Parts: sequence; C-alpha cells; structure tokens
Amino acid sequence: MQFRTLVFVTGLVGLIPFTVQATDVNLVDVVERFRAARTAGDYDTARDFLSDDPRVWYDSREGEGFPVKLGAGRYKNCDEHFNSHGELGSWIVEDQMVWSVVEEMNDYFRLLERKDMPRYRITYFFDDTGRIEGYMISAAYPGQPSAPSNDRFDEFEAWARLRHSEEWEYLRPGGKLDPTGDRAPRTRRLLEMWRAEIGLPPFERQEIDRNNPDSLKSGDSGRSTRWRTTRRSSFGTPRPGLP
Repeated sequence: MQFRTLVFVTGLVGLIPFTVQATDVNLVDVVERFRAARTAGDYDTARDFLSDDPRVWYDSREGEGFPVKLGAGRYKNCDEHFNSHGELGSWIVEDQMVWSVVEEMNDYFRLLERKDMPRYRITYFFDDTGRIEGYMISAAYPGQPSAPSNDRFDEFEAWARLRHSEEWEYLRPGGKLDPTGDRAPRTRRLLEMWRAEIGLPPFERQEIDRNNPDSLKSGDSGRSTRWRTTRRSSFGTPRPGLP
C-alpha cells in the first residue's frame, strides 16, 4: 500500500510544496506500535495510528460495526478481574489487511478446568493513508468447524442452576453473559464454591504482565457475538474497544 506525503521546502522564494511518493507502509509495524501504545495506556499515541472513525466487527465485516473506544467499555473490568491475556501467532499481510491467530486464556477458563487455549482471529484493516480503520474478531480458521471445548462449564451451570438459581439468574440474566457491575467477582466466588463442593483443589490466581503488548487487555462498548467460534462461557477475548 502506498500513500503520498506533502512536503514543504524552505528556500529563497519561500515555502514550495511538492508531493513525494512514499514507500510501502509497514502494516505490521503500524499494528505493533499501536498495540504497544495502547497496552502502555498511551492512548494519545495509539490514536495517531487510527483513522478518524475506527470500527470493530464480529464474525464478518458487515454493517457499520461498533466504534472503537480505547481504554473503556463494558468488559474492561471483567477481563482485568479474570486476568485475560492472549498469545499472538505470526502476522499475515494480505492487501490492506494484517491478521493473526490468537490463543487466549484467563482465570475463568482455569477455574473451569479448561485444558486448551481457545483461538480466534484478529484482523486489522487499513485506509489509504496507512492508518487502522478498524478490526474484526472472527473464527480462527474460517470454514472449519470449531473444536469442542474441553472444560466443565456444563457441570458448573447445572450445579449453579440447582443450588444457586437466583444468583445464576443475576449473573446470566436471560441466559446471556453480562460482564457489568459486580458480576465478575461474584462469578469467581460461585466457581470457587462449586470447585470446593466437588472436590477440586483451591485455585491459585496467576498474575500476568500488563505491560506486555501481547497481553491482551480489553474494554468494549458492544456485544460479544464472536463466541460462536469458541465458547459461550468466556469473559476473556478482546471486545469492541481494544483490538
């Protein structure tokens, strides 16, 4: 991808504008610098890499998407509570896109005794000036069936519905995931009660390095439809706000 830069040269005749044909933009470098600034909380610098109205999509790039909101959103506190983080694969460049497959894990999965790391794909889209105009969360490998989850969520849900039905309805109003308010710590408490009752060992929380650009923080302002590709029980994958 190429873009043009306007340069001004000062001479005896004053300012003379002329146009220079720039070399190809390193899209991977743009993504990595954006992610590093965002992870460090330097949102002013991060915004320099974004277009004027960046958007986020789920599953497919259809419609207007959701606005990207750096450092804010419904899932931010929940993801931080559950220590959500991801490991990036190699970046792949295709036309005006850069994508990678991410393996994601958090305390929520560990409390459910999940053995593998669920995967999803994050794709960044660029405008003609080399700025990020949006990103999309989708299936890791489109067209391929998702692998079954090897955790104990179904057991936990059945136990919670039987033993703590009112609490479960509060945590999952209408059967849907709600990350707001005090639901994250209350979900953890219910999970720990379930583990103790069925004889699982106490859970030891693992801290992650929040200054690592590959540790995915989130903070969204929209829905969580991308879990069609992995698991309806997760709190952890990036949501609209931070790619």
